[in-house]
Amino acid sequence: MLFFGDIFSNQASDDTRLTFDKVHFNLQVIGVSAKVTVSHYLTNNSNAVISLLVHFSYDSTCSITGYSFKTKSKEMVSCLKEKESAKRAIADARASGYNTSSLVQTDETSFDLSLDILNPQETVELKIEYITQLSVVADELLFTLPKNSERSKSTIFDVEYFTNNLKKTVNKIHIENPDLKAFGYSLGKVQHGLYVTEDAETGEKTGSAVFVSKECDGPVDVIFVCDRSGSMDGEGITALKVALQLFLRQLPENSTFDVVSFGSDFKELFGKLEVYGEKSFKLASEKVAQFEADFGGTNILKPLCWAMKRKCQVILLTDGQISETEETQILNLLEEEKGKSIVHCIGLGSDVDGNLIRKIGTIGGGVFDIVRNTENLTKSLSEITAKILRPTISEGKISVENGANYEEKVPLFAGSFQCYFDVKNDQKCIATLHGKNGKKDVKLIEKEVNRIKGELLGQMRAAEEIKKLEMQKEKNLCLKKSLKYNILSQYTSFIVIDKSTKTEIENVKKIEIGRPNYWGEIESDSEELGGFGDLGIDSYGQDIKKEEEQEDDCCIDEMFCDAEPEYVLPQQDTKLFEGFSFVAEEKEKEDVGSEKQCKEEQIESLEKIESTQNMVTDKFQALVCKQNFDGSFEEFSELFDFVKKIYNKFNNIEKKCLATALAVAVLRKFFFERIVEWKLLEKKALNYLEKHNIEEQFIQQITADI
Repeated sequence: MLFFGDIFSNQASDDTRLTFDKVHFNLQVIGVSAKVTVSHYLTNNSNAVISLLVHFSYDSTCSITGYSFKTKSKEMVSCLKEKESAKRAIADARASGYNTSSLVQTDETSFDLSLDILNPQETVELKIEYITQLSVVADELLFTLPKNSERSKSTIFDVEYFTNNLKKTVNKIHIENPDLKAFGYSLGKVQHGLYVTEDAETGEKTGSAVFVSKECDGPVDVIFVCDRSGSMDGEGITALKVALQLFLRQLPENSTFDVVSFGSDFKELFGKLEVYGEKSFKLASEKVAQFEADFGGTNILKPLCWAMKRKCQVILLTDGQISETEETQILNLLEEEKGKSIVHCIGLGSDVDGNLIRKIGTIGGGVFDIVRNTENLTKSLSEITAKILRPTISEGKISVENGANYEEKVPLFAGSFQCYFDVKNDQKCIATLHGKNGKKDVKLIEKEVNRIKGELLGQMRAAEEIKKLEMQKEKNLCLKKSLKYNILSQYTSFIVIDKSTKTEIENVKKIEIGRPNYWGEIESDSEELGGFGDLGIDSYGQDIKKEEEQEDDCCIDEMFCDAEPEYVLPQQDTKLFEGFSFVAEEKEKEDVGSEKQCKEEQIESLEKIESTQNMVTDKFQALVCKQNFDGSFEEFSELFDFVKKIYNKFNNIEKKCLATALAVAVLRKFFFERIVEWKLLEKKALNYLEKHNIEEQFIQQITADI
C-alpha cells in the first residue's frame, strides 16, 4: 500500500492556512515488496509561526523506517528510541525551549507525526520512509493511493519506481489535480528472482528468493465465514453485503463455495461446497441481499471449525472481540489444521481485536487485514480473493544452496512467495522450490543473483519478524530488533530534537488539530496537540520529571537530493486506461471575504464532494450487480445516459456481448481508482468476450465513443 499524510485543522482563517503542494513517491520494488520514500511539500501561508500534526493511515503490511524534514534553514533526520526514553528526551527538550518532532504509532493502522515550528511563508519537505507489500491482482503488481482530503485536492503527485530486475529501468508517473479521487496504477507483472543485499557497516548479507507460479488459473474451493452479530448493524452489514456481491462475481466457473453466517450460532447457505454455476450464483446473490445483523453475540470457533474441515480456503470476517479462552481454542485449531486449509482474516471496525486478526491470518497460513473504515472493505476483500484465485502450490519446500544454507517448508501458497535467508557467499547461490499443483509436480529454480546495495532485504526481513514478535508479545526481542534495523514498533518512537535554535514557546501559535472519524467528521483532542497524546506528556512536558541520564541528540544529516524534476506519464504506461486523462480541471480560487463565509463555502463544497462520491459509489455497486456468473453483463442504460447512444451505434452486435464490452470500457474509464476491486470482474468479462470473438480493439472503440 502507498499512503501519504493528511492535515486537519478546525480553524479556517487565512492566517492559519496550510497548503499541500506536492507529494513525491520513490519506490524500490523487490518481488511483491517495496521500500518507499514519500516526500510531502507543505507551506505555511500565514503570518504566524505554527505547530502542526500530520496524520497517516496505512495497512498492516507497512513498517515505518524513519522520517526527516527540510526547510530553507535546516535539514533534520529522526532517530529511533525506546518509547520511555523518547518521552524523557522530548519532555526535557520542550521544557528547555527546544523545537521537537516525533512520530508515534497510535494504533496498528495509523500514526501521527508532529512538527513544532513552521515559520511564516515557509515550505517544509517532509519525508517518510517505509517498507510495504504491494497489491497483486491477476499477476499484476498494483499500487493504489487513498482518496485525498479537501486540503490536498490540488496536490500534484509524482511516482518514480524502480523494479529490481535485470533491466533495472526507472519509470516515472506524473498526476495533477486528482480532485479528491483515489487512483491506482499497474507496475506490470510480478517479478520472480534471487536477490542479495549487503550492509556496508556490518558486512551482513541477506538473501531473498521470489517464486512466481507459472501454473494456469483454475477453479478454487472457498468458504466465506461472515459475522452477522448485532454489532454489525448499520454500516457494517451494508458494507458486508456490498463486498459479498462483488466476491460472488469474482469467482471462476466450476469453483466450489459456501457462505456461512455466524453470531451466537452459525448457519450455512448450502451446507457443503456447492459448485459455482448459474443457479447457485443467483441463489447466493439473492440471499446475501437479504442479510441482516440478527445473529446475536460473537462465537467464531464453531463456524471456523466447520469451514476448515472442508479442507479449502477460508475467508473469515468479524468486527468483534472474543474471550481469552475462545482465542486459545481458535489458535489451537489453526495449528492442528495447518497445511490442510488456508485461513484469511479481515477485522472490520474500530473495536475489533487487531492482535487476534493478525494471529488468525498468520497461523492460518493466509493473509490478514484490519479495516477500520467500512468503505475500504471491498478493496481489502478483493486483494484476498485475488490471492486465492492465483495458482496454488501445496506441499512446498524451499532450499537455498551454494553460499547459503536455508530450508523452509511452505505447506500451501498461492501465486507467489517471498522468503528471506542469511548469505555467506552469493557467487553461485541457487534457490529451488519443490511442490505440487493438484497432482502435478512443480519445480521452480532461481540461479541469477541480483545484487542490491544497502540493507534493504535485511530491513524487509526484520519488518516481518517484528510483526510476529509483536503478536507474540516478545517485548525484549522485538525492541532489540526494532532498534537494530531502525523500524518502528509498538515499543519505539522516532523523534527529532533541534538544538540549533531555542524558541520562546509562548510565541508559538497552536492550531487545534484533529482528524476525521469514520463518518468524515473532525475529532479534536487538545491533549494530542503536537502529536504527543500517545507519549503520556502534556504540550510542553512540564509534568514529567527530568531523568539524570542525558539522551543522545538527534543529528542533522545531509540526506536530501536536489529538487525533483517534473515528470510526465510515459506513453507505454497508458494501456490500462486508454482514453483517460489523469489531468482534471482545476477549480478557480475565490477570494473569501470573511471567515464565516469561508467556513460556509468549505462546508458546502465538502457536501457537494461527498454527494458526488456517494453517487459514483452507488453507480459502481449497481454496475457490479449487473454482472452474471459467467462474466457477461446485463444491459445498464438506467445507470448512464450515454449507454443508449452506444447501443444504437453498435446495434449489429449481440446485446449481451455489447453490454459486457461497454461495462469493461466504463470500468476502465470512470472507475480506474477501483482497479483492485474490478480487475477480476474484467478478467471474467474478457474471457466471455473472447469466447464470442469480441476483441480488445472493439472495447477501445467503445471507450473512444463514451
